[in-house]
Amino acid sequence: EETAMCGPLKVGDDEVELLSNNTAELRGIIVALRWALRDSRSTVLRYDSKYAAMMTLGEWRPKRNKALVAEARKAWREAHAAKGGRLWMKHVKGHSGDRWNDRADGLADEGRRGTRRSGADSAFGWA
Repeated sequence: EETAMCGPLKVGDDEVELLSNNTAELRGIIVALRWALRDSRSTVLRYDSKYAAMMTLGEWRPKRNKALVAEARKAWREAHAAKGGRLWMKHVKGHSGDRWNDRADGLADEGRRGTRRSGADSAFGWA
């Protein structure tokens, strides 16, 4: 079963976190992990941003967005533990015709236009 969410992105109030592709990708993973934490099923998060995934998993060290990366790592640890390890991340190549990546890109475009879908509320970091 597919769950799809989108909405305008809320960035940090202190202006340290500037809106960029990288911060949007990290925010997307954080939102997905918060959703996964609330859902009891096994979950696969598909990503095309190696930056966001490797930062979230602790494989790469952040030079910027350190607080945001720490938030993503915490969300990963909490969701992974709550699911008893039944949470995975799978890379999909961007702009390759992959149906999941095309779906994510479409949702990102909707969110940029202000559309909200499927439970988008402040608990998930929407504006």
